[in-house]
Amino acid sequence: MEKIPFMTEERKQLQVLQQYVSEHLPQRKIFSHIFPFLIGNSEKSTVISEKLKELGYYALPIRPPTVPEGTARIRISLTAQLTVEEMGSLMEAFRIVEKNV
Repeated sequence: MEKIPFMTEERKQLQVLQQYVSEHLPQRKIFSHIFPFLIGNSEKSTVISEKLKELGYYALPIRPPTVPEGTARIRISLTAQLTVEEMGSLMEAFRIVEKNV
């Protein structure tokens, strides 16, 4: 009997997205489907999250006590349904919003 690879295409797509994010996120390499945009300030992370939501992105702020004080972040989860273009749009929206907050 021939083995059927489980979710092979989806895993490949997640690897493509992880590589894309790692190349475009200056903070660190990404080895997971969940990654942070480090902000630092809790209030700023909340405002950025709200602005991204207005633009159609679901990006939650993660603040103390979940993370240590001064390390608030926006957490993004990759899914295999995302395209590189969509990820690029999100990262560009994040850069613009962060610069203006």
